[in-house]
Amino acid sequence: MKRIYSHIIYTCLTIILLAGCKSDYPYIEYEGNPGKVEFDNIESLIPIMVAIDDPLYKNHTRGVGIFGNAADENLTKDIHVYAFYTPEGIAGVPSHSDYNARMDSKDYDKYLCLIDDTENEGIGHGKRARLNQNMPSFLQWADSGNVYYNNTYPQYRYKFFAYHIDDAAEMNNAPNRYADYVSYDIEIDGTQDLMCGFARPTNQQLEKIESLSSPSNKDFINNLEELTYSTESARRDLIPVFNMEHHLTYIKFKLKADRDDGGYLDSTEYKKIHVRNIIIKDIPYKGEFIVAAEDTNQLGITFSTNHLTNFYIPTRDKDGFLVKGNDKGFLEPLIPDTILQDVGAGFLLPPAKKYALEMNYYIENEHNKEERFQIFNLIRNKGFEAGNQYEVTINVQGFRKI
Repeated sequence: MKRIYSHIIYTCLTIILLAGCKSDYPYIEYEGNPGKVEFDNIESLIPIMVAIDDPLYKNHTRGVGIFGNAADENLTKDIHVYAFYTPEGIAGVPSHSDYNARMDSKDYDKYLCLIDDTENEGIGHGKRARLNQNMPSFLQWADSGNVYYNNTYPQYRYKFFAYHIDDAAEMNNAPNRYADYVSYDIEIDGTQDLMCGFARPTNQQLEKIESLSSPSNKDFINNLEELTYSTESARRDLIPVFNMEHHLTYIKFKLKADRDDGGYLDSTEYKKIHVRNIIIKDIPYKGEFIVAAEDTNQLGITFSTNHLTNFYIPTRDKDGFLVKGNDKGFLEPLIPDTILQDVGAGFLLPPAKKYALEMNYYIENEHNKEERFQIFNLIRNKGFEAGNQYEVTINVQGFRKI
């Protein structure tokens, strides 16, 4: 994630916003009308393999959500996968899709859903998958049983979708499945990492396909869009690779005793300041998360501005597990030092142009604790964008009258 920095000054505290795979390919004879791709039927079933773009883990993770710092923890995070028939194919194929159809559908509509959870929970979610320990970019099915490409209709094309919903939805309930999209009613509290994406061929995959020399391959390349992803593309090891995107912005706070002008720091002053809590005010927390759609531009979250709440900075418990914040704040108030320290675990928020932030602290005098708070705006001209991480460093110079 890129880090972006800007500045805000507060008179008592200076607050700075910093801001599997085969080695060979079968020879497939091609006969018939050059304007229509036709392939010999190959009866053997082809297992469906899926993968995630590797840079996701290194560049886009927030460290406390779907992919933490521990590799073994990452392997337990659920990613759900759908695959639905799309009519964007060659002439002669059915002209409609149905994202409400199930994988176990019967008779004429059996081709409409290639992957969901029918063989397992059967609620209507995408099929569960997790990171593969032996092949880092590949996903392995978390539930028993493989899924296979459609051998009855080898040229029918499917769109593949993957999503991680954390605990923002009640997974014992079915999602909302309509004719052209699937969505969840979500509720966030500042700790969930919501991701989704759809599969597209990578440049490396396209280069590999173009290097094949079989007579039918030229016709496949000419009809690549119409045949991706299908049984025919699978026979060329064109594995769906998901380009996953985070749909929330991550704001992380730091605390330090420092001066911008390099002047003298009096520890007897700045150590009087104790930070209790950080609160983001009036945040929309309910919305609709579209995780699969015939029109892929619909993917993402729409939050309801009718439902607003305050987010208290998340923390970690004694065992290191992430927990949402509360009005009591930190178990132990934070005292600034000349060494930079983390403040809580950071917020995951809906993207916005600005946020209203409240900081609660007290100044410890000889005989009492003077409770204080300050509300100010975090503003960035380009806004706080989904998938980006922003750092807020609280620079404490010492007590001054506001």
